[in-house]
Amino acid sequence: MKLRYFLTSAMLVCMICNLSYSQEKDKVKEMFSKMDPQYEGTIDVRYLYDEEDSIPYKVSIFLPPAYGVKDKTYPLLVLTDDFYSFDLSVGIFTAMWIFNQVEEVIVVGIDYTKRNFVEAQRARITEMTPTFAKEIENSGQAKDFASFLDANLIPYMDRNYTIDADDKAFYGHSIGGLFGVYLAIEYPDLFEKLIIGSPSLFWDNKIIFESLKEEEKWKDSDLDIVTFVGASESENMIANWKEWKAIIENSSAENINIHSEIFEDRGHAGTTVDGLYEGIRYLYGVRKE
Repeated sequence: MKLRYFLTSAMLVCMICNLSYSQEKDKVKEMFSKMDPQYEGTIDVRYLYDEEDSIPYKVSIFLPPAYGVKDKTYPLLVLTDDFYSFDLSVGIFTAMWIFNQVEEVIVVGIDYTKRNFVEAQRARITEMTPTFAKEIENSGQAKDFASFLDANLIPYMDRNYTIDADDKAFYGHSIGGLFGVYLAIEYPDLFEKLIIGSPSLFWDNKIIFESLKEEEKWKDSDLDIVTFVGASESENMIANWKEWKAIIENSSAENINIHSEIFEDRGHAGTTVDGLYEGIRYLYGVRKE
């Protein structure tokens, strides 16, 4: 009797295992059927000069797998802090492209040439801050950097690549996030989408909030904003971010949409990975994961 019970139980277990294996096998087949067999894009590198600067910007351009094959235009995503954001974004897009979870997008990373890492970090602070602060030499050049994007980079991309001129996005984190807020105020028509991470709104005694009061500058713009901060960042960083977000949400602007996230257990640097993924997924995802 015991042997019969054991054999019956064993057969049932085998049947369940086979059914489970069959179901999982079907899931795997379905997963692979959705994979794009040609998911590797190509990278171009160009050097563009700012009219006021003798040192060019290194511009890395990632072209999606079907670029040049499909007769179409592509959204454009412009990244600051290329030293980490470009490879990270390319990795995210490539991983999601494999399973057809994201649109094909042209990704552009802006970096500094002929400068070591310390010099590049200093340059990002001087070029992406809206006002001069005496603690940082040559700071407050955001207007010049925005002009470079407006007069040099975007026209270059429009002339040489098939970008969708009505679907341009900007990514900035920390000081780059502050610059993103600056763009939304002073250049609200330059980009249609913004990914703003952990913005350094404390700069120069929170002077960016004075510009925000000039609502006439930005209230009529059409913008999709993805913004984020880490729960483990400083209290001031989080409070400033919430204050800025509340100003936008409570303004008379009707066509500015904000998608926001507070990432648990993430500090200032830790929000870069989660934030880039969330920005890409939210702005370019073709289906829910």
